[in-house]
Amino acid sequence: MQHSGADFPAYCHSNITQPPDPPFSPQEISVVIKHPPSGKTPGIYGIDNQTKRFNNIFSTLFNKCLRLSCFSDSLKIGNIILFQKGEKDQRLASSYRPISLLPTIGKMLEKLMSQRLTYHLESANSLNDRHHDFREGKSVYTAINELISKLQSARRDGKHILVLSIDMKGACDNLQHGAILRVWTSALAFLA
Repeated sequence: MQHSGADFPAYCHSNITQPPDPPFSPQEISVVIKHPPSGKTPGIYGIDNQTKRFNNIFSTLFNKCLRLSCFSDSLKIGNIILFQKGEKDQRLASSYRPISLLPTIGKMLEKLMSQRLTYHLESANSLNDRHHDFREGKSVYTAINELISKLQSARRDGKHILVLSIDMKGACDNLQHGAILRVWTSALAFLA
């Protein structure tokens, strides 16, 4: 079934003047559909990636979103479930951890976009080598190993060592999202 661009809200259209990305290949889409994150729920639409008969629809949707520079709000609607943290006081809001169950379709599109962005950043050598989170072949363990190696090297060379570790209570709740968005907007404009 073919759809026109009129099916998508006007806010999806972009005023970016750079060449469009090539469409997602059938192989890219197939990998994302076949290898979902384990233990994930299908979200509000009840459609999971095991529904192979939707492959063509997924492909059309994902490539339309890419072409229109759109990640539809309908793919961001989630169910919020609260999990109590241990034996904390049930009367306090801080005693609960909210989990948002997002639609699988949106998670798959996010994965495709993330793979493209990561490929672009890595091929342009734009990622700091000390960034270990969410990177292929890196993890908290590689970060700790790098820290230990630097500490051992400094100690061997007779240098002073200072390690500062900060654990912020409710770090995600206290982030200045506007500032983060401005930094990313500047970074993406620089990369364009």
